[in-house]
Amino acid sequence: MFDRLDLLSILLKSGLTLATVYVIYLRSAAVKAKRSSR
Repeated sequence: MFDRLDLLSILLKSGLTLATVYVIYLRSAAVKAKRSSR
């Protein structure tokens, strides 16, 4: 049985991990673009 708070915490943690992965992906893409442009 999951409590609402547990569900919220899990959603927040998964959202934060997804956000960090997305930011890292964007940074790597930007670095690749800069390297290819030069």
